[in-house]
Amino acid sequence: MQNGKHFWAALALVAAYIIDRSIGMDYGILGVLFVAAIYFSRNTKVGRLIVMILFAACFHASPLVSLFKSLINGGVTTAGFIRAEYFIFTCIPAILLLFYNGKQGPKLKYVVYAFYPLHMLVLWLIWAMKNVFKA
Repeated sequence: MQNGKHFWAALALVAAYIIDRSIGMDYGILGVLFVAAIYFSRNTKVGRLIVMILFAACFHASPLVSLFKSLINGGVTTAGFIRAEYFIFTCIPAILLLFYNGKQGPKLKYVVYAFYPLHMLVLWLIWAMKNVFKA
């Protein structure tokens, strides 16, 4: 894509779609298109913000629709608001990225590498404890 090779970019998107249909990726073809859209909007902060918010709306359209329906019908339920939080928490990083100045921050290599598996472990422990105390 970077060198104007649109054929290869389109071929890569088609290949990603085929892989998605074969093994089922987490975000499906929308996830692949999201990465491509972020790449194309890389030179403008506002463009990235718009892309991120639009894709957040696409990923979380169902919770937003149910939230708006519950607002129209007389009130928001806790469940309706919790479902809409996915959209809100997806948009927060998009807004924070507006403040990125292009400079590298502190070197936290191992903290970053450890964060994902550790937070997944904590979430699993919470889930496991919930199931233990439920019984």
